[in-house]
Amino acid sequence: MAATPNMQGYGSLQTFDTAMRAANAAGKPAVLTFGSPQCKHCRAMQPVLTDAAAKLPNAAFVNFNVSANPADTRAILGGISKGPNAAFDSVPATFIVPPNGQAALRYTGPRTAEGIAKAVNMHCYKKAEEE
Repeated sequence: MAATPNMQGYGSLQTFDTAMRAANAAGKPAVLTFGSPQCKHCRAMQPVLTDAAAKLPNAAFVNFNVSANPADTRAILGGISKGPNAAFDSVPATFIVPPNGQAALRYTGPRTAEGIAKAVNMHCYKKAEEE
């Protein structure tokens, strides 16, 4: 399944920061997923994220490779972990980051495109739309 234009992968703090700033400036929520190419669960999640990105064309999907630079991973996590449930201890870990300065929310729902789309709509737009 081909990646959608709103789905990008990053492995450094600088490229990640640029992507997140662009999403925020455009008023788009971001779906941030921490993962690793060596993780079978992370690889299995990619088609789900691709489907969710297609359902949410106005959201930025940002995948961050935790294996590329652990120090950058910690720096990013420190920047988003202002909410009570924003930490993680395993991958894949997905967060919904609203464009309006609200705290990031760790997504713990079903690992389905529909579940992710519903959570983004509820957390960022305060509505539960069925996609």
